[in-house]
Amino acid sequence: MNTALRMSIKQWAPEDRPTERLQRLGAESLTDAELLAILIGSGTQQYSAVDIGNQVMSRFNHNLNTLGKARFDEILDIEGVGTQTACKILAAVELGKRRQIATPELHPEMSTATRIYNHMLPKMQDLATEEKSELPPYQVRAHQPRRYYRGERRHTDYDA
Repeated sequence: MNTALRMSIKQWAPEDRPTERLQRLGAESLTDAELLAILIGSGTQQYSAVDIGNQVMSRFNHNLNTLGKARFDEILDIEGVGTQTACKILAAVELGKRRQIATPELHPEMSTATRIYNHMLPKMQDLATEEKSELPPYQVRAHQPRRYYRGERRHTDYDA
């Protein structure tokens, strides 16, 4: 890459910078390379952090499962990746692995609509029929939602 043509991420429009986009739109709106760029922090004179993130993803065939099996020395071999960056990437990969095997909180706090949505989505997303469930308003910690109604495949009548 020609150094004279490369722009630092700091020179990008704020709405295009990975950190600002994450804050504004959420982590799910970023590419894997942009998420890695946030971990990487800063680039080199030759490559921006996003460029390095793209190189990491390219090295592992744009596959997070392949990256998850990477050894320290394999990541360190990528141009622009130093010891600290390789450690950050491996730490993030390990956290992702641990999250997959972690036991979910038994009775999560239901204090926001987002928490209720995240709690109920796995229970309801694959239902063949519409259901109305309710967590009692006084119940701050979720136990088992009470199902009030289950519809039919093609028709649902319910008066709230």
